[in-house]
Amino acid sequence: MKSNKYIFFAIMLVTFLLMIFGNELSSFLGYGTVFTLIRLLISGKFNRVIDESVYGEMTFGDAYYNGVGEFETYILDGTRMFQIVIIAFAIVAILMFFTNQKYLRKFEYSRECNIRKFELRKLLKYATFVSAAVYLGYVLYLVLGVAITNIEPIHPSPLKTIFLDYLGESFYWNHRILYYLIEGFLRFFIVPFIYSILGCALILISNKVSYSITVLVVFYFGLSVFNFVLPPMGVSYMASTLYFLLSPSAVMSNSAYIAPTIVMLLPLCLPIIISSILVLYRIFNYEV
Repeated sequence: MKSNKYIFFAIMLVTFLLMIFGNELSSFLGYGTVFTLIRLLISGKFNRVIDESVYGEMTFGDAYYNGVGEFETYILDGTRMFQIVIIAFAIVAILMFFTNQKYLRKFEYSRECNIRKFELRKLLKYATFVSAAVYLGYVLYLVLGVAITNIEPIHPSPLKTIFLDYLGESFYWNHRILYYLIEGFLRFFIVPFIYSILGCALILISNKVSYSITVLVVFYFGLSVFNFVLPPMGVSYMASTLYFLLSPSAVMSNSAYIAPTIVMLLPLCLPIIISSILVLYRIFNYEV
């Protein structure tokens, strides 16, 4: 459908713009990567020496590439807010799925012999649709970063650690763009996909969009409250495991957690299990 094509590009564009905005917001009262570069280019200061008596021959461009124009800083600043807003894209999938269920259900059901298969296919379709748009928005932001930032490493240690126990730290240094594509696939495709599945599964059970959105939001943010009564992460392996298990948003964090990848992926286990239970319940308890 043509309208779905527009929605896809809208989600992709919103993701990209939110990352640009997040990058600027991370700089507080200053300028972020994009606007700093624009300001330097327009003013003609990019190749101008800052103050030879203090900084030697360092130009404003050099300062840019070692500050907000550094690749990893650009990526982390732009994606920081998505630990909070990523759930909004799952809500988009819920609304699309609900609209399909409400307005197209009877028409499409009349042509579909296997109703259970039809519902599952639609559920996967909208979850994939939204997640792909979010990830492509991230890829667009990443490509812009490669074009306008310094991709040479300047930090003494990796700013992200997930997957490094499998890929090795050398992979991070030698293939940083590929690393962030892989890490971004987890955060900007897998995570919204899983929570979109959960939200749509709630629609199948309740057929109430407000209920499904409320449960999804409370689940995503509410479990983190329990971490305040748990031992601090890092006290023990068990404490770290509980932290990740009960923090659905932890996998979206930009923090370089000192924990095995398998533990850092624990936040995805609960929504997968709950979604599977809800879908199986729907399959075996279907009512026309």
